[in-house]
Formats: sequence, C-alpha cells, structure tokens
Amino acid sequence: MKRIYVVSIISASLFVYACKPSNNNNIQTGKDSTAATVSSSAPATTATSSEQPSTDLSRLEELKKLKPYTEQEAKKLLPEELDGLKLADLTANDLFGQAVSGDYAKAKEAPYKVSVTDCAGEKGAGKYMMFYIGPMAAEDSKPAKGAENVVTQKKVDFEGQKAISRHDPVNNINSLVFVKKGRLFVEMSAPAGTTLEQLLAIAGKLSAKL
Repeated sequence: MKRIYVVSIISASLFVYACKPSNNNNIQTGKDSTAATVSSSAPATTATSSEQPSTDLSRLEELKKLKPYTEQEAKKLLPEELDGLKLADLTANDLFGQAVSGDYAKAKEAPYKVSVTDCAGEKGAGKYMMFYIGPMAAEDSKPAKGAENVVTQKKVDFEGQKAISRHDPVNNINSLVFVKKGRLFVEMSAPAGTTLEQLLAIAGKLSAKL
C-alpha cells in the first residue's frame, strides 16, 4: 500500500474528527462523586468505558469524557517483568495523551520496545483517532515485491479483536498495535528477526498484565 493512501485515510479521519461537535457535558470528578481507590498496581479502567476497542467515531466522545491517568498512574501500567525480561529505560510523556514507554531485554540483547498511551481526554482521543481508527480503516498492504523496501501493514486477530501488525523489511522488524480495556493504546516492536507469531505470543503475555 502506498504511503500517500495511508496519509489520505488519516487526513480524512482527522477532518471528520475535527468537524464532529464536542460534547461539553463533563463527568463529575469532585468530592461528591464516587472515588476510585488507587492501589500500587495499575489503575483500573472506569466501569462505564468499553472493554473492546471500537472504530466508531462515537467512541471518541466517550474517551474525551474520561479522566486521564496521571503520570504516576501511567508508570504503573508496565509490568516490572515480562516473560522473564526486566523492565528498563522507563519514560513518560503526554504529547498525545499520557504515555509510558520501556524496554524489555536480556543483557546485551536487542529489546522488545513497549509504549502504552492512555487515550482518555482530548489529546488521548486524538491519538486514538489518528493511529487506531485511521489505520484500521485502511486496506492491508499488498505483499512487498522483490527488492521493495516498504513497510507493510495488515490487520491480524489478537485476543478476539483486530490488531495492526507492521513489518519493516529493511531491518526485519515486526511491530504490533492493539487496544486494551477500550482506552489503552499499546505499541510493541520486537527485536530484529523475531517472527510475527513470536511477537503475538509475548504481546499476549503483556496484555494479561495490563
């Protein structure tokens, strides 16, 4: 699939998102509202949010109404250990919603790189629009021919939903994007040479800990 097609899809999606009227009804978060207890483990998703990802634009309005995680809450999302690999280089940013990133690897080996973004709030919903709804609306890439060094993309089955897989033929790297608990945008890339099947297996172990 040509890059210009992907750009067109995302641009069109952004236009629809920008033109969609915003719902200004806020969810009560003051002292009179029901408070959720924050434990040392990852914060729970609000009961009113959908557990399954959706490509319906109405989901954006639901996400915008949710209270985003704080940086400290987001940092608790990534497990300390994944399939025997220790978490390292933990960082956080809120450019497109509150996000946290880290690496999982054995000493001197290339890591599995993981990033989790909370898609709650205006910025988080924007990322959900651009990087999940847009790509999900695009057609799968055609298999690369001969010496074509083009990143290909296709949708794959993952835990009862559709995830987005990409393959970089130059570096032989597979990556995966999926949504967890209806609001967590998860990006995971594997060390060079890791097959898609191997990546899906370890992604399943990560998903179980989110």
